[in-house]
Amino acid sequence: MSWTKKTFFYLLMFLFTMIIMLILAEITSRVLWPKTMGTPGFAVPDPQRFYVLNKNYKGWFQGHPTEINNFGMRHKINYKVGKDENTFRILILGDSVTFGDGNRLETTYPYQLEGMLKSWEPKVDWQVWNGGVPGYDAVTELRTLEEIGPIYNPDLVIVGTYQNDLYSRDFDYRKNSEASWLFKFRSLLIEHTYIYHQIKRMINVDMSSSIKNKFIFTAFGGREREKALFTKSLSTPDDVSKFKLKHQTINRKLAAIPEYSWHPMENGGASEIQYQSFEKANLELQNLHNSGKWDILFFLNIAPDISEDGTSFINGEQNSINQYMLDILSKGGVPVISSYEAFWSYSPYEVPEAGAHALGAANKVKASILLDHLKYKFNKSGDCLIGKITCSN
Repeated sequence: MSWTKKTFFYLLMFLFTMIIMLILAEITSRVLWPKTMGTPGFAVPDPQRFYVLNKNYKGWFQGHPTEINNFGMRHKINYKVGKDENTFRILILGDSVTFGDGNRLETTYPYQLEGMLKSWEPKVDWQVWNGGVPGYDAVTELRTLEEIGPIYNPDLVIVGTYQNDLYSRDFDYRKNSEASWLFKFRSLLIEHTYIYHQIKRMINVDMSSSIKNKFIFTAFGGREREKALFTKSLSTPDDVSKFKLKHQTINRKLAAIPEYSWHPMENGGASEIQYQSFEKANLELQNLHNSGKWDILFFLNIAPDISEDGTSFINGEQNSINQYMLDILSKGGVPVISSYEAFWSYSPYEVPEAGAHALGAANKVKASILLDHLKYKFNKSGDCLIGKITCSN
């Protein structure tokens, strides 16, 4: 054989050997992958939003079984883009509170809202899509709407807002950035291989690592943090069917007057960049609403402070934060409602984690608040209309 043919032969054999080794390594990684952690790759990199939920993911999050559908949203059912004449599509954007940290799908407030709407008006094809992503803020929620809104064409956009949205990313964070070849290659490995995740677990790269933006993608922390988030647990689902709503009764409790005025930069420790980013993002959402491009509603996920003995809600900082958020979100004409006042009719034991990652009963209260608002919205003209559908009652 000539020198050229020998070189080509050896290169070919080397390439073939490497492919076989990679295949064996991938098979080994899949065999050794902890079954308690489900499918790896809960989130994948995104050039502008940092990360998005991985389509068709099946695994665990915060101890509960979690599925992401074909549109990258939390649901067991795959969606379709097209709508029927009786379809009313609601897209709920938000962070981990909207996504439903600590909840099974059935006890998240978007899922419960869809069930309540179907019970109220069964003639309508209600679609409540949970677009919540853990770790998102006002800026990433805005970019999500700008990207997927024109594709899915929602009839109503609910922006589930939480108080930590006041600490948003820089408004120009990765704005208009495009994926490089390395970015695309890394994303391919994250979505389709196990060996990538096994290597990542072995070297234990965390959020502070300088290498993370080049090859290793870490959205939720190092190995121990991810193990805590994505490992199966023995938790049982909440049964919200027997929980009775009482904030709608005539004897409902009313929220106390805030004790003092509150500002994120003065009282909350927000930086000027974070505060300005929050304001800019909400201004953009206001403009989208007022231009008629999207019908938007702000929903403020917040609850009162809890007494030291944990037995009752009390007037405190959360009241002032709620009032501040209502004031700033309502500028410009976008409707805004808050869950804050409703929780005064309950004890913290009845609505666990109402002011944080709300669990089943607290989410039922939130869903009912949204239902009441939507009933009012559709009946505002005097003739109850849902799109082109006349309400049954």
